[in-house]
Amino acid sequence: MSGRRQYECALCDRRAVVVGGPGHDLHNRTTTVGCCECGQLDDVVVARRIDGSAFSPDDDMADELMPKCRACGADAVMVWTAGDPCPRCGGSLE
Repeated sequence: MSGRRQYECALCDRRAVVVGGPGHDLHNRTTTVGCCECGQLDDVVVARRIDGSAFSPDDDMADELMPKCRACGADAVMVWTAGDPCPRCGGSLE
């Protein structure tokens, strides 16, 4: 299981508790995404394991099929990894 941690932007005060990149649990592989519209950070499922078998790269969702932002509904989400700039203001998330 992947650990989540809190990230906070010093410039715009954006706060989020996310994995900060690729993660997994027993049934899902996840990744952290940032919304280009509202700046929300969220962990989204990119692959589901249904039969108990190992994940394969073929299980991953294509970038164009990424889920919409849960905060504002925008399609404009992109993969975000710890160390990347804040999706809202470009500041540093620590």
